[in-house]
Amino acid sequence: MTIAELFVKIGITGSDKSNKELKSVSDRLGDVSTSALATKAAILGALYGLQRLTSEAGKSGTSLQQFATLTGMDIEKLQKYEYAMIQGGGTAQDFRNSISSLQDQMSNMINFGKGAPEGWSVFEKTVGFDRQKANDMFYTVDKLQQFATSKLAPEVKKALLKSFGLSDNVISSLMQGVFKDENFKKANIYSKGTAQTLKDVDRAWANLGNEAEMGMGKLTAVQKSQLIFPANYRLKVLPNHSK
Repeated sequence: MTIAELFVKIGITGSDKSNKELKSVSDRLGDVSTSALATKAAILGALYGLQRLTSEAGKSGTSLQQFATLTGMDIEKLQKYEYAMIQGGGTAQDFRNSISSLQDQMSNMINFGKGAPEGWSVFEKTVGFDRQKANDMFYTVDKLQQFATSKLAPEVKKALLKSFGLSDNVISSLMQGVFKDENFKKANIYSKGTAQTLKDVDRAWANLGNEAEMGMGKLTAVQKSQLIFPANYRLKVLPNHSK
């Protein structure tokens, strides 16, 4: 069973619904004052276990949504490239970091006229780069891979690719030619809808955690104030004998 399927089975499928249902679990904790301690422990254990099970998946959804918002990249296609990156020995985060740097480089050149990366003329001549597509990061990565798998000396290719803001892991993956349909088809990805649901669940947990933390803080403050100054405590002013 996938995480997404689990959410469907337990009924957590949207932001509003997620908040209500997760909060209902929290509310029920306050209704067991007369229950056995074991019952309370079981409820807390189930809540903790569910949070541990879903937290990483929820963070994945949030991270994907945030990166897509910042870069304008398609979530599903991005995950396919990240999977291919892993096949080259790197990580999804390696790919995102390099793509972000690459997008800055291309935007500076195309949109702000700040100059091209070093060796741009060699790269453009080798692969026939279409500048009209420079803002399309998937097209750019494909062209970089075409250059990385060319017959030029490895040290020349590495030096030029570094000027695009790419890490060694990404450069190695490009040289291996891992960004191809064979790997893309094997990628197990979250759909756009599932990624949004995961983000909603992540936010619901964060809201629930914030409520619990604030509630505990207020309770602690009340208990401490009562400990230091009991309800029947009256401050006595000692007489001044200095005169």
